[in-house]
Amino acid sequence: MFHYTALIWLPEIIDARQIRLGELPVDPELSYDQVPKGVNLTTNPSPETNIRIWAEVRIVDKTDVRLTVSIPENELVTFRQFRKKFNVREKYLKILCPYEERSKWFYVYRPISLEEIVKFERKEPNGKYKELTPADLNSLCIQIKQERDRAIDFKIITDGRLKGAKALRQREGVSPSWLLSKQEG
Repeated sequence: MFHYTALIWLPEIIDARQIRLGELPVDPELSYDQVPKGVNLTTNPSPETNIRIWAEVRIVDKTDVRLTVSIPENELVTFRQFRKKFNVREKYLKILCPYEERSKWFYVYRPISLEEIVKFERKEPNGKYKELTPADLNSLCIQIKQERDRAIDFKIITDGRLKGAKALRQREGVSPSWLLSKQEG
């Protein structure tokens, strides 16, 4: 079972000792405070075939890091159960999850502890994933924190549909960050 995330969030996972609850893809029109929270998982080791709104609309590459997790089967919620629970509208299904991937998507409604993460991998320039040793992981987290401090501004959105969401952007007046896959604008 895999969880994909962006490099920029990797130190937060390590420091918090868990994959925190994120937004679950139910309806792109919901305000942030209405979006259900959980952890998205897939059995698909190739992100290219299951990328949709969860990875494409961000300024970071949410497929840069692949975490292999071990979750008790009785805690996993299938896409079908998820769709039924949150009444995901038909018009969003193609956007949120391609039909051929639905049997591979799962959710848990609790954080995933660091002990449940059995492998950390980083996507290489050729698109393949390489396992990170504990020393590599530590070194990478230090580099990411330094780059965040140098080049990224974070803020919590205080109004509108995204009120409460964390926003990030390239800091003005510094060279572009390697943590950002797409520039704003």
